[in-house]
Amino acid sequence: MVSFLVLIIELWLFTGIILILHHFSPRIGLTPLFFYIASIITILNPGEILALFIEPFPGIILRTGGHVFVPLVLTALLILYIANGTPVAQLVLYGLTGINLFIITVLVFLLIYLGLSSETTPVTGFLVRNDVLNPRFLRGVIASTLTFFVNMFFIVIFYQGVKNIRLKIPSWITISFALIMALWVDSVLYNILANLGTPNFNLMLPGDVFAKTLSGLVISPMLVYYLTVVACKSPTFRGYEKRSTWDMLFGVFGGVSRSLKVLQQQMQEQEIALTLAHERVILLQDMVRDASHDLKTPISSLLLKIQLLERITDEKSRNRHLAELKNQSQQLATMVDDLFTLSRLDSNRVSDKQLINLIEMGQAAYQVFYPIAEQNKLQLEFVHGDTPIWYEGFADELERIFLNLLGNAIRYTSTGNVSMSVYEDERAVFIAIKDTGIGIHTDDIPHIFTRFFRGKTASQHGIRGTGLGLPIVKTIVELHNGIIDVKSTVGVGTVITVSLPKTPQLHKE
Repeated sequence: MVSFLVLIIELWLFTGIILILHHFSPRIGLTPLFFYIASIITILNPGEILALFIEPFPGIILRTGGHVFVPLVLTALLILYIANGTPVAQLVLYGLTGINLFIITVLVFLLIYLGLSSETTPVTGFLVRNDVLNPRFLRGVIASTLTFFVNMFFIVIFYQGVKNIRLKIPSWITISFALIMALWVDSVLYNILANLGTPNFNLMLPGDVFAKTLSGLVISPMLVYYLTVVACKSPTFRGYEKRSTWDMLFGVFGGVSRSLKVLQQQMQEQEIALTLAHERVILLQDMVRDASHDLKTPISSLLLKIQLLERITDEKSRNRHLAELKNQSQQLATMVDDLFTLSRLDSNRVSDKQLINLIEMGQAAYQVFYPIAEQNKLQLEFVHGDTPIWYEGFADELERIFLNLLGNAIRYTSTGNVSMSVYEDERAVFIAIKDTGIGIHTDDIPHIFTRFFRGKTASQHGIRGTGLGLPIVKTIVELHNGIIDVKSTVGVGTVITVSLPKTPQLHKE
């Protein structure tokens, strides 16, 4: 009984490694799992030389190699087929077969070396002393390779065939029986090819069937739970999609090429992801450097004014410094809010898309800034059609476009008017903000979307700002695959136009 317990612990341990490696494959890729499977198959065949044969009961013989590693390989293949699709499973099948063929070739050469042993050229070592490497052992290795090739096809064909019959059989039963049936076929076929005609056939077959059934029953709960509860939540999970029963057999000769293309595509996607991550790190470093510089000035000014207030007794001076303190605090709060917004946008932590009426959103922004424009003696107008303009996008981010652009236009316009318009054509929707403000120098226009950049005209007129409003707008526009266009003349005004492409499925009755 202790032998059975050790077998169960070994199966749980090695199966757990398979499940962990596959669970983290969207993050680390499938390469570690492929190496693990390759290691198992490499250990299996030569490992039979050193394998222990345990007989806990008369007629029941446990092989510490085949009764552990064969179920592991079949489990890994079934997981890859269900979760990652046929091409990946085919790649593993062909790869394992190739490893087996390589091992057979090595063993053949070892047998040749043993055959060359003579008095003049003695061959010594473990294999010679124990006489374990012989044609009969080679027959077992060849039988194992052929059996593996058949079983790896059988397990997925059996699974897919049951799913395609569309019987009301729970997935956990289908998965469990696919594994156990494949292990039964493995036991019978292997013993026929390796032991038929020898005393070992009747000796090994019953115990082999029993032990592999036990292995299947031990592994099945972990396998079923992983595929039906854990793996199915992954965005890359292929699942129980409709496939041909003989899917693994189709394109056997061209399957390797397709599988390698899939693997190459996955590697390219991972390389792109790493490049984007590296760019984000550089962007974050630049942002922290610039933010630390721009935050240091207002914080130092706040501290200085607080110290002045502690010493000033004149009420008029105190009120003036308090007003300045309040303005600088508001500017600092705005900068911090803008930094959080950029951080959220850079990491794609945005809400789900919604169908939005841009006219209503523009009207809400107009109502926010109308009192401010009136106080500054500016004429503010909102130009739009009579029918709603619907757009599917990120609501909170689109609102920032209206608020940032309209707020900038009013801030940089001392006299005249500010106009906001929303319109559409067959391909896109447009948001345009026009003002009669101080304008932007031609040399500054290419840089106004750089974070913390402050144009010459803004500095000359002493207008405060964080230098983050327009970079936020550009990030949001790019998030919607849109384009932002700026036309400006110093002393005349500025026109900023945002165009957001429509998607074919957008309709609103």
